[in-house]
Amino acid sequence: MKTYRPPTSNEAVLRRGDFIAPVLHEIRKVIVGQDYLVNRLLLALLCNGHLLIEGVPGLAKTLAVKTLSDTIEASFKRRRRVAGVRQAAGGGAEAGAGAAGDAVALPANTHSD
Repeated sequence: MKTYRPPTSNEAVLRRGDFIAPVLHEIRKVIVGQDYLVNRLLLALLCNGHLLIEGVPGLAKTLAVKTLSDTIEASFKRRRRVAGVRQAAGGGAEAGAGAAGDAVALPANTHSD
């Protein structure tokens, strides 16, 4: 049998999300003009999902993830992609057609001490 839980008020939802504005503020002190990237970083983090950031060099991908991890006091490790090789689900490498470039992985199981 399910326990009755009264509906959550809008105020309660807003209180639980109060930490987002300060995190965004801190990230935007360092990262300028990358609002889409910053929003997706937070969305992946809040949804406990994985995020692969790809792009040409110089778009502040690594800096954005490093700044987020510093802001929330989490650890950060950068993974570089090698041209034509992807990481397979089983942990091995799998050949694939891809251009060389930077990739930053933000795993869902990022923990801080």
